[in-house]
Amino acid sequence: MFRWKIALFRSDLFAFTNVQEVAGDTIVMYMSFLREKLKESNMLNMIGFVDPSSLGVGNSTDRSRSFSAALKRGKPGQFFLVPYNTGKHWILSVVSPSEELVYFMDPMKRRMDVTTDEWRTIVNQYGIPEQIGDKSCGYFIMLYMREIVQDKEQNWTKKWLTRGDEKYTMQDVDVVRQEWAEYVLKFTSN
Repeated sequence: MFRWKIALFRSDLFAFTNVQEVAGDTIVMYMSFLREKLKESNMLNMIGFVDPSSLGVGNSTDRSRSFSAALKRGKPGQFFLVPYNTGKHWILSVVSPSEELVYFMDPMKRRMDVTTDEWRTIVNQYGIPEQIGDKSCGYFIMLYMREIVQDKEQNWTKKWLTRGDEKYTMQDVDVVRQEWAEYVLKFTSN
């Protein structure tokens, strides 16, 4: 059975309910929610998740090995949602190991200019909505993941390339916040 160890603190709950900067475990809790949605839709073999805390532990060699091990546990053709905090900013990479392809999604729409022999293609996704405010990147990462999980045909790359300057609203963010809160409440004891 698949389980993440998640510790949510009062400060995490306060930040989330007040639309402040979110912590990694807050995003992991939402990933757990999305994984349940994938299970209900029989899509677990299509999409996997990488815990962002596994990418920030140890030196770069240790982090690379941890990431590589997560990808090797995947199924053929499966791609992985990989949220990552660069310091004070969340980004999302969608990794397709079988295609040697990485989709880079930065809510601030910054471009990733990387040349590498290890990945055939790194695609900067410009059809993604740009974040509003200076602390909303974590919420936007959750929205990106939500849209990918909800796309049963997995045509999200084509859809995002053609949608132009579509924006998320605070109502969109509130949908994610409500789903997250209802999911977290399932784990509380009376």
